[in-house]
Amino acid sequence: MLTPEQKTLQEKAKNKINTMNEKPVQQNCPAMAFGKYKRQSLEGVPASYLFWAWENAECLDRYPEIKGYIEKNLTGIKKQIMDGTGQI
Repeated sequence: MLTPEQKTLQEKAKNKINTMNEKPVQQNCPAMAFGKYKRQSLEGVPASYLFWAWENAECLDRYPEIKGYIEKNLTGIKKQIMDGTGQI
């Protein structure tokens, strides 16, 4: 038998899982191929790092999926940096 506190925690956990399942999942999001965030989905890489890669990584031409993702999202990346939400 669960205590009232345990029931509350269980409900919160169920609600969190349901909320996570409602979020859209982008299929086939490329992963970072190099550096500190190697193998991480580009959606999870900080905006400032993506912008740095865009400005400084000459090898970005070797990764067309990454380059395309950054190009497609460049306005949003810059906005996150300006808002202070995209910092490492």
